[in-house]
Amino acid sequence: MTNLTNQVYPVIWHNDAVSLIDQTRLPNEYTFVEIHRSEDMAQAIKTMIVRGAPAIGVAAAYGIYLGAREIETSDRHEFLQHLDKVAQLLRSTRPTAVNLFWAISRMMKAAYETLGTVEDIKQTLLQTA
Repeated sequence: MTNLTNQVYPVIWHNDAVSLIDQTRLPNEYTFVEIHRSEDMAQAIKTMIVRGAPAIGVAAAYGIYLGAREIETSDRHEFLQHLDKVAQLLRSTRPTAVNLFWAISRMMKAAYETLGTVEDIKQTLLQTA
């Protein structure tokens, strides 16, 4: 039987932000970095604060959501154009990271396939991440 209290999660969504274990400080320090913006997530991925294929994918997905949250328009077409730029920024962080591209593709597919308002798209992106 697994004891869930001993599990370590390198990427955690809480309090409207993403907490990442700062893997650049391991094994000497066990610290977290709190991410609120897509640009900060891109930097965290690029500088290897977050490592490991699954964690990079999850971080990229939340990076897309953070970017979506920053876009201030209710026009669907304009919103998706801006979201494409966020996706491109995140893609540029680790060009060989397969899970990064997979997660971004999945998030963008969810955004484009969600019917309704921009707020509906944002909610879908949070749930998908």
